[in-house]
Amino acid sequence: MSIRVLCVDDSKPVLDVLGRLLNSEEDIEVVATARSGEEAISRIKTVSPDVVTLDIRMPGISGIDVLRYLRGMPSPPVIVISSYTQPGMRITIEALEEGAFDFIPKPASGKLSDLIKMKDDLTRLVRAAYIYSRSDEKSRSGITSLGQEKRSRGSAYETIVQAERNKLGVLTEEEISCVEAIGIGSSTGGPFALTSFLPLFPANLPWPVFVVQHMPPFFTRYFAERLNDKCAVNVKEAEDMEVACPGTVYIAPGDVHMVVQKRDGKLVIRLKAMENGRYECIPSATVLFESLASSVKDKGVGILLSGMGRDGAQGLLMMKKVGAITAVQDPKSAVAYGMPSSALKIGAATKVVAPKNIPRFIYSAVRLRALSV
Repeated sequence: MSIRVLCVDDSKPVLDVLGRLLNSEEDIEVVATARSGEEAISRIKTVSPDVVTLDIRMPGISGIDVLRYLRGMPSPPVIVISSYTQPGMRITIEALEEGAFDFIPKPASGKLSDLIKMKDDLTRLVRAAYIYSRSDEKSRSGITSLGQEKRSRGSAYETIVQAERNKLGVLTEEEISCVEAIGIGSSTGGPFALTSFLPLFPANLPWPVFVVQHMPPFFTRYFAERLNDKCAVNVKEAEDMEVACPGTVYIAPGDVHMVVQKRDGKLVIRLKAMENGRYECIPSATVLFESLASSVKDKGVGILLSGMGRDGAQGLLMMKKVGAITAVQDPKSAVAYGMPSSALKIGAATKVVAPKNIPRFIYSAVRLRALSV
């Protein structure tokens, strides 16, 4: 049985190309197309596709509006096809926060001939999205983010966030000294998860946070800027040779590995354009975790979030072996469970945590560690 796909784009030539690319695969069939958000919603109801490819920038009801509509019902996974333009990058990040399964950049040239080069990545994502939809029994509408809380409850959003920060309490100097750095790895579904819990950290978070999110170059900078608008902590794209500061979240640029080294008692970020080699991707969560295992040893925290593949699992295991605090995202809230599942299979995680509970998990683990010292 073929994977049934609905393609949504306001450009008929683009729809024609997408149809040819996907229909050329034996296990994929484009069962319908739509050229507007309104038409997309109608087609989803009548055709019941397995997967949707979605253009975001459309007249009338936008792709973002379609995603928001789908959050209120059981719905197929959505793959966003987005441009490399600055507005395109910003709106793509918003789409991921709204629960899109993943995205694929539309060629910057805009030429139809260049769209054909997307075939391998597009078909890979379609198959992965289909597997996700079949292996996950939950309704996607059951997953919520703080962004959705903000829309649904208005000014109560700030009250919710502040209440969560208050639950963390105040750490003693002994407790703070038990940790030097937090490392986070994420991929497909990661932006949704990160948006759910990073705003819950207080501005005076006593440690730096290092994040590897699988994203193309340039998108990571816009992702960092958007997170910074939502968080009390500072969020920025990491720079080479930068000295890490407490209360700051560093996002790895999309085309280099991020390594954390200790020099003269300070944590220094190194950005290295290494070949993939034994690593699954660039940037790699395993590279980050391995560097934290080496630099801060048992004073590290490693968290592996939603994502396809196995990146991060071996690095998280290395952190656990040196005595660091480790955890993975829970399957119910994850858009894709490849990375967390891989870590669990090799015994790399000590805890399975929902994103909204990650700050409390870290603070509780630190307090327990201080008692055992």
